[in-house]
Amino acid sequence: MAERAVLYARISVDKTGEQIGVNRQLNEMRAMAYARGYEVVAEIVENDITASKGLRRPGYEQVWELVRSERVDHVIVWQSSRLMRSRRDRAEVINTFGQHNVDVIAVKGPSLDLRSAYGRGLADMMTAFDSMEGEVKAERVSAAIADLARRGRSWGYVPYGWDREGRGIDARQVVNHHEAAVVRELVDRLLAGESLNELYRDMNARDEPAPAYAQWMKIAAEAREQRVAKGRKPPTRRWAKSTVRTLVVRDANAAIRRYRKRDNGGTEMPGDWEPIVERAKHDRIVALLSAPERRSHNGPRPGARKHLLTHGIGKCGVCGGMLRVARRNGRRDQALIYMCAGPRGCTGRVMRAVDELVGRIVIGRLAMPDALDWMLGDDERARRLSDRCDELQQRLDEAADSQADGKITIRQLERITAKLAPELEATRRERDAAVQSLDLEVLRQLAGPRAAETWDAMPVSAKRAVLETLGMEVVLMPREKHGPGFEPESVLVSWRNGHCPEAVKPEPDHRQLPHD
Repeated sequence: MAERAVLYARISVDKTGEQIGVNRQLNEMRAMAYARGYEVVAEIVENDITASKGLRRPGYEQVWELVRSERVDHVIVWQSSRLMRSRRDRAEVINTFGQHNVDVIAVKGPSLDLRSAYGRGLADMMTAFDSMEGEVKAERVSAAIADLARRGRSWGYVPYGWDREGRGIDARQVVNHHEAAVVRELVDRLLAGESLNELYRDMNARDEPAPAYAQWMKIAAEAREQRVAKGRKPPTRRWAKSTVRTLVVRDANAAIRRYRKRDNGGTEMPGDWEPIVERAKHDRIVALLSAPERRSHNGPRPGARKHLLTHGIGKCGVCGGMLRVARRNGRRDQALIYMCAGPRGCTGRVMRAVDELVGRIVIGRLAMPDALDWMLGDDERARRLSDRCDELQQRLDEAADSQADGKITIRQLERITAKLAPELEATRRERDAAVQSLDLEVLRQLAGPRAAETWDAMPVSAKRAVLETLGMEVVLMPREKHGPGFEPESVLVSWRNGHCPEAVKPEPDHRQLPHD
């Protein structure tokens, strides 16, 4: 009875897609099987599939199935490295193939007799060089990537927001204006106070393709089919909350290339591509989404709160507790009211009346001549701190370059780093604390002639962000008299810089509203 063999042909990269490499391997393997009188039970081909990236290899799995079921006596390959590239592959092949009395026959290079302890030992030593070759190649690639990072050059795939223009070393990233506009819109809306949930749902409602799907569709149809055949699952068109978060905090948006990111945040280098988000806005969005309160699971996150004065902005004027929203029957309809969240329910007001009052006060305050100067104070401080961070980082980078060029010793570099690194870290923390989480463009719109229209169109989350940025606190005091009507004077508003100026306090409103 003829001995059985499976032919396994694999090539890592097939730039033409014509399978010339694997066909050449198969022809020579067929000739060897015929010359030795083997019965070929299967011919397995894996074209354009690397063995070193952990990708699924269906053909490789099929070979293992044949070996474990003892349906083959020999596995014929072009070279032993076609079958096992990593140390783990080598150990598995040597142990398992030996248990099932299967050897590996190579057309080029030594064959591996795995049926004896002596043969397995020799196989281990000979194939170790294949593993070493793969690891050396990986080190060269890593070194090249690190060099590109240090020089601020882009590498690998082109991220959402850009397209690749040109080929080879002359290739560059150019802005994709539609995708860049989507990124900027998301950043601006988050800075205006909208939530991640609101944004991803809006993107899906508009049928805007998710970033991964948009990048996938830029690949030629034939190339997509090949990737699916290799086990790649096509990305979904739908957005998720994590999609928005990941997209808006990317350093690439502000043309920042970060080297050795895992080492305490890494070293920032200016990228060689055009930014699609201003650096100041990028710093604000990173600070906003990194805020500790967003990581807390005690109650809803800021952007998810549905009412203007709950969760700390509004307070009870009797016990100092927070407000909650309740529903109470009125004379004409069932009205939502703000109530003290304490067990006694000390105070309460009709929510619509209080919200309208707060809106008029905000618009009145931002219409005053000093409004933007009042708000810009912290923003200018944040810019100064950001400039200081850039200066300190540049000095550290220059010191590292000087040591690499032999101009200073490693001991001198360590002294410089020990002095500057703590100051840089402290300045970064101070900058993040000073950075505005709200885009000042929103406040400028509220200070303009269409302020009321802008305020009315804003979602509750954006209005809350304005109140928090202004440092507003709204206190519901006990009413002097009961009955229908709303008493604005019983609602006290204060700011971070003191009480509400007299000029922005609205006149009493005696409209007939449901009972307070």
